[in-house]
Amino acid sequence: MASKQVLSPQDHVHLPRIIKLQVGLAFVATAVTVALALYIPQLVKARNDLQSQITSLRTTYDDVKGKIAIAEQELQKIRTQLTETQTALADQDSRLGHSAVDTPAAGARIFEHIGSKDQRPHAKQVAEGLQRQGFAVPGVQILVDYKNPETQVRYFHPEDQAEANRIVAGLAAQGVKDVIARPISGYENTVHPRQFEIWFGSKAW
Repeated sequence: MASKQVLSPQDHVHLPRIIKLQVGLAFVATAVTVALALYIPQLVKARNDLQSQITSLRTTYDDVKGKIAIAEQELQKIRTQLTETQTALADQDSRLGHSAVDTPAAGARIFEHIGSKDQRPHAKQVAEGLQRQGFAVPGVQILVDYKNPETQVRYFHPEDQAEANRIVAGLAAQGVKDVIARPISGYENTVHPRQFEIWFGSKAW
């Protein structure tokens, strides 16, 4: 007859502990599996979102890079046109022999002052005539308080008197009446030489 195995008292004591340990490990394994099953889809979604953002950024980068390249090409075209224009102007200056610079009136600036808006058309015609003579005439300033009958050509440096007289003669030739040259002192340090002002009187035309 086969002998019957008899468990010792120690085996009876340790057997439940082993079973409890196995059950505990199985529970932990199940919990980990469930947790991974729940968390993995979130990881997959986060990865897909990140890949989409990377793709979008790459597209934006390529678009910006293309626009920069186009802008650089346009800038190069502008630089080329500017160089060509400067060259053409230099050639024109050479052909003209810098005649504008050599004109006696070149470098002189005249500022027109009018006493009313009605004088503006006449002052504009005078300015055009002065510009044809080589004077720089920036514009017309309205002075509503100036009601003197005579037209004054004001100069601020004694050495500019002769040129002021030439301007007076030029205005008279254009039909401006009662024109005089008037020296203005006290501005020698603030007004450039060869700077003049025309103050049109109420009886200029």
